[in-house]
Amino acid sequence: SIPGQVKIVLDAGHGGDQPGCVVNGATEKDITLSIVLMLQEKLESEGAAVVLTRSTDYDVSLPDRSEIANNAGANYFISIHCNSYEDDSSVKGFECYYYQSAKSENLAEAITSEADSHSISTRKVKEENYAVLRETAIPAALIEVGFLTNAEEREKLLSPEYQELLAEAIANGILGYNDA
Repeated sequence: SIPGQVKIVLDAGHGGDQPGCVVNGATEKDITLSIVLMLQEKLESEGAAVVLTRSTDYDVSLPDRSEIANNAGANYFISIHCNSYEDDSSVKGFECYYYQSAKSENLAEAITSEADSHSISTRKVKEENYAVLRETAIPAALIEVGFLTNAEEREKLLSPEYQELLAEAIANGILGYNDA
């Protein structure tokens, strides 16, 4: 990559025989990959370098995801997931997680505030001890783009237009944070 160029590792949650959350035909692994590929395009068009933990439908182990991030010489690691909450289908919203580092927290906040300004329903940033966040040595955020258990949000997450909106907000959040 070009010296001084921002390099971002994008991690599409699940894959292969690990579909993640599946609700009424909406499959997490497919939605996350679709968003990641749009996000890659947006970031690259802004001059960033992008490394993907997976670019097709296969399973990558959690240790491998962190290892890819740590070996890529990247600035940021972004993992994309879909949420579910069986107990209450009214729960919805975009939710961003970080673990321990202040830089990761600021990255998560930057992404969330961009999502918010793109009229995406957002929930507050939370700290969580997820393996991919814990084992990744660079600033990292895990994004739950929405709840597949919420019918309205599930419909949105299946639409290419909404996926594009998410990709744009996330890209702007990452690149905006980088200018900070």
